[in-house]
Amino acid sequence: MTERRFLVISQRVVGDGGTMERQFQEWTRLVSKLLPFTGDGTPESFVAAEQYSRYVQDDGAAGSTCWIKMVDSVGGDKKLGWQLE
Repeated sequence: MTERRFLVISQRVVGDGGTMERQFQEWTRLVSKLLPFTGDGTPESFVAAEQYSRYVQDDGAAGSTCWIKMVDSVGGDKKLGWQLE
């Protein structure tokens, strides 16, 4: 199940000390998970990520190749478990 967080227009996003409020911190953390990783070569054994993360391989055969992290960790290693999309 997907975690859902909402920001309400009346909520403060920056506190008096200039730091992000807790609700805004949580929201930005969740939104940043939606952004794909990018790089050259396979992510397998090199990119540690959470389950269902995406990776765009810039040097793929026909342009970009997309990977998805299907297994959260393999034997405790979060760098394993990537599959071509």
